[in-house]
Amino acid sequence: MERLPRGDDFIPRAVNSNYESTNPELNKELNEAMDRLANVKKEGQMLDEILKRSFGGKTYKEYVHNLGYDELMQLKVITEELKSICDAASRASSSKGEHDAGSI
Repeated sequence: MERLPRGDDFIPRAVNSNYESTNPELNKELNEAMDRLANVKKEGQMLDEILKRSFGGKTYKEYVHNLGYDELMQLKVITEELKSICDAASRASSSKGEHDAGSI
């Protein structure tokens, strides 16, 4: 009995095993989704590197662990402001996408 692959290997292998769909439109959607996933992973890696450089070579957890109370409170305020900005941008992007889809 063949064992299932583990970890990051499983999804690409499962997708590749069924990659040749009889529906070209589904193949196109799958390719686009896989491209988006690859791009998001690259962006995440780039952000990790940027954060690490900005925190003096430390990970975010290591950096935060060494902060005092006042610094943690400042970080909390900045993080909440950033979350609000991201949420607003996401809502604007979603509503624009809905608007664009409606005009097709």
